[in-house]
Amino acid sequence: MTGRIHILATLVLDRVYHVDALPGHDEKALASSYEETPGGPGAYIGSVVAGWGRQASLHCVLGRDAAGDLL
Repeated sequence: MTGRIHILATLVLDRVYHVDALPGHDEKALASSYEETPGGPGAYIGSVVAGWGRQASLHCVLGRDAAGDLL
C-alpha cells in the first residue's frame, strides 16, 4: 500500500506518576518519578500506524495553554 494515512483525533497530555505500590484504603503513596507524555487516541493510533511501516499525519486542535505548548 502507498499513501499517507491522515489521523483526525484528540491528543492529550498524559501525566504519569510512578509509585512502588498502589495505596490501600486511607493510605497515601509517594511517587518515585513523574513524566508527561503525549497520549490519547491520536497518539495511540499514530504509533500503531507507524508500527505498520506506514506514513501518518496527525491532525488535531491544541489549546493555548501549558499542556498545548508541551504537545
